[in-house]
Amino acid sequence: MAELLTQKDIDVLLKAIQTGGMKNEADVSADESKYKTYDFKRPNKFSKDHMSTLQMIYEEYARVSASYLSGQLRTSVSLIFESIEQRTYEEYLKSLWSPTVLTTLNLKSCPGKIFMELNPMFAYQVVDLLCGGMAKIMEKNVGLTDIELCVVHEVVETLTRTMKTSWDEVVSINPEIEAIDKLPSLEQTIAPNESVAIISIKTLIAGKNGKINLCIPFISIESVVHKLSVHSWFQHDIIADDDAHAAQIQTNLQDAHVEVVAELGKARLYIKDFVNLSVGDVVILDNRIDEPLSVYVEDRLKFKGYLGLRKQKIAVKISQIRERRLEHE
Repeated sequence: MAELLTQKDIDVLLKAIQTGGMKNEADVSADESKYKTYDFKRPNKFSKDHMSTLQMIYEEYARVSASYLSGQLRTSVSLIFESIEQRTYEEYLKSLWSPTVLTTLNLKSCPGKIFMELNPMFAYQVVDLLCGGMAKIMEKNVGLTDIELCVVHEVVETLTRTMKTSWDEVVSINPEIEAIDKLPSLEQTIAPNESVAIISIKTLIAGKNGKINLCIPFISIESVVHKLSVHSWFQHDIIADDDAHAAQIQTNLQDAHVEVVAELGKARLYIKDFVNLSVGDVVILDNRIDEPLSVYVEDRLKFKGYLGLRKQKIAVKISQIRERRLEHE
């Protein structure tokens, strides 16, 4: 049997709700909305800042690579950055064509790898162009032959070089081609649930579309991932600009003229002796003949040296460079 509340119990409950001592259903729902569900099987290791920086890197990569490929393939090539998303490595492998052209890039500066897929539509166009064709697309995906893979290798090398250039603005990764495979299922060097950033770049040759898909495992760039923040990137640019500016100033100063004075010595005279000086009088200085002279650069003592002659002119041979700390003496 349900317990009945007395009027006193009802008053206590109402007072608790009004003073915040008890939360109503709306408050409980509001508190629950503050929390986010976390999937331990698919941890999000790339932050939004990391993804934004990767997007900027590969937008630049697409632009530079398109220029190089246009010259290499002798036709107009457009590469358009399409998307970037965070998935697992297993999902990346399942999204690839089979057979395809999957390149494993070894990162010499980081203990990891990056994967780059040229999907069959794009790969067949590349082979056809390099063999003198008109960039025709495949009718059926039967996979490239070993000879055709060797032909595609030239384009993969170009895409690898431009990737290094695009990353150099942030961090040097020095990618090198480790292997080119036709079957994605053979590439099992990364844990299936490892978080990866997947970058999709659309290719356009002779009005026909293809794809380049890149996979960057978090574990591969974990040692340098802190440099992927936008703040770190722009700070790098500021430092680089400052260094270049300092080098330019130093270069410009090389041709500046400065006044150099060699001081024979000093003497203290009374006013009466000074006003009565005449031709033939001798003023005794405080320097001995065998003592070095003081050499000043723009009124700052910089060197010590000995008086001499060179090419019928008075000269000073530098014998000592004064320490910086002595400049204010």
